[in-house]
Amino acid sequence: MPDTHTTTVLPHAARKTSVRRRLALGLIIIAVACCIDEVRAQPSTAPDFALRSLERGNQRLSEYRGDVVVLSFWASWCGDCRRALPELNDLYARHRDAGLVMLGINLDRDAERAREFARVLELDFPVLMDADGVVSRLYAVEQVPRIVVIDRDGVMRHVHDSPDAAGSDVLVEEIVALLGN
Repeated sequence: MPDTHTTTVLPHAARKTSVRRRLALGLIIIAVACCIDEVRAQPSTAPDFALRSLERGNQRLSEYRGDVVVLSFWASWCGDCRRALPELNDLYARHRDAGLVMLGINLDRDAERAREFARVLELDFPVLMDADGVVSRLYAVEQVPRIVVIDRDGVMRHVHDSPDAAGSDVLVEEIVALLGN
């Protein structure tokens, strides 16, 4: 007659060990995810770049150290960009005297198309051409519009991927706080 106690205890013990291992693995995964989120939440220095402007020659991000800088990544084929850019232009007009710099970073390959788009929208801020996508990759742009807010020390403080961010109170509050107004 088989020992029923041993046949029932071993599977139970194995299940208990398996549950403990899964629980431990789950806790490790949670701890690692928290660490990754903490690293992502840490402000980091904005990568420097130089791009050709449609109107003003080459522009280098580091030249604007001491100002609050908003990078607006966009393309002429992007409907959400068409809606967001005029709102960013208004934001720029209201705060440029306080030290706000707005740089539009266009992803089109055709500079004339970007120039016409900017003309139609009457953009007052520089439009920089990133046709080969080097700067877009530096800033991990996966969709447009993308708005990156950089403080006076050159540290990225906020990133917005929502098409509604350009006209949001949140963006205005972030910028005003960084401007110190």
